[in-house]
Amino acid sequence: MILIGIIDQLDQNGFRKGNDLQFLSHIFTIQQDVDASVLVDRAKRLTHDFKKMGLRVKPMFYPAIGLLALIENSSKDIETIMSLYYRFNTEKQFRWKKDINFIIATNFIVRDKVENTSLITTGIQTTIETIIQAQQAAMIAGVTAAATASNSGS
Repeated sequence: MILIGIIDQLDQNGFRKGNDLQFLSHIFTIQQDVDASVLVDRAKRLTHDFKKMGLRVKPMFYPAIGLLALIENSSKDIETIMSLYYRFNTEKQFRWKKDINFIIATNFIVRDKVENTSLITTGIQTTIETIIQAQQAAMIAGVTAAATASNSGS
């Protein structure tokens, strides 16, 4: 029941429904001593601030933003996150993984700010899940391209 209320609040504040929104709402249930509406407001403000910094906020970023929202005054860390994100994007090994670079940059900051290790574990799991989803999408795209090429050659 609590999750549905959080999802509805997030939906009403511009977050798109889907698996990432559901994951974000689960993250908010970790912080039981803070009202959900406060966390929703923080997530909304963080999203707005990231957009002002030039980031196109995608639903896959919702869990990372949720982790940041659990930290009071995390909006002051946005410049640091964006700086780290841009630095990753210029490195040869990382420049093709821009979406994951944002998630990793956010998790570095969250790790330094959080005392509750279950939140850190959640951040790591978020990163791993994102990597797996990206790999699955790439595999599906490859199989689709191969099938299309095969069919057009016939």
